[in-house]
Amino acid sequence: MKRLFKPLLLRAALVSLIISVTACSPTIILPSLEERRRAISLVDEGTLQLRQGELSSAEASFRVAYDLAYLPQALDGLGCVALRRQDFKNAEKFFRGALELDPTYIQALANLAFLLEEQGNSKKAEQLYRKSVELDPANAGVRNNFAVNLAHGPHQHLALEQFQAALVLSGNPAIRDNRALALMETEQDLALKPKIDHN
Repeated sequence: MKRLFKPLLLRAALVSLIISVTACSPTIILPSLEERRRAISLVDEGTLQLRQGELSSAEASFRVAYDLAYLPQALDGLGCVALRRQDFKNAEKFFRGALELDPTYIQALANLAFLLEEQGNSKKAEQLYRKSVELDPANAGVRNNFAVNLAHGPHQHLALEQFQAALVLSGNPAIRDNRALALMETEQDLALKPKIDHN
């Protein structure tokens, strides 16, 4: 009889422990479908406001969107607002927060790469751009930014390849202009290199 009693006592103790741990855990309430739709709409509104330079309105839209549905897009938007305000510390915090919610969210990854590049960390930015392009090879904007990053380093030929890929994906004139600038810089660099006389 003693043998049967100990396992039952152990089971009762485990059930009691599980119940007490569960009671202390925070309750996670998932957003309703309507809250999620509204949050996505607010992210869209915030994006338009950001493009128009209405940073306070954009920030409010992204914050409410995040409060409604914990979207990585909302944190990414807050990061973009902070970046535009040159609040690099908070921008990085928001971009990394978006990536914690969704490690494959390309825009936050690419925006973090851009931020790191702006702060002078071109090497780390290049790594993040590469990862972004691997995850979303059809993203012309990411390819353009990656090409700009590469154009300022020793990989100018790779930059031209990325510009060309971005142009194939999007006929955006800004990409065409960036490519033209990179070509001019490449030609200038070649003209400045010492010529070797083989005579």
